[in-house]
Amino acid sequence: MIAIDFWESKDGKAIDVSLQRRKKDVLVYIERRRVVDGNPQKAYIHRMNMGIQDAVDGAGLPFAYVQKLMRPHTRTLEERSRRIGKEAGLEF
Repeated sequence: MIAIDFWESKDGKAIDVSLQRRKKDVLVYIERRRVVDGNPQKAYIHRMNMGIQDAVDGAGLPFAYVQKLMRPHTRTLEERSRRIGKEAGLEF
C-alpha cells in the first residue's frame, strides 16, 4: 500500500485539482523482473481496456492522459493487430 493524493470526481466529470485533496492508501503492483516491452495476453488487454474505460467514463480520468501515457503500453486488440501486421509488412 502506498499513500496518494486523491481528488474525487463529481458525477464522472473531470477532476479539479485546485480543490482540496484527500490522502488514500492504494494497492499498486510493480513488476521488477519483466521491465521491457512485450506482448500482453489478450485477456490482460481486455481487462486493462475495461479499467481504462471505467476510469475515463466513471472517474473523470482525462482522455488525453490515457492517449499520451497509457495507450502506448495498453493498445486495444485492434491496434495491436494492426501494429504487428505493419511490422510484418502487411497493411489491413
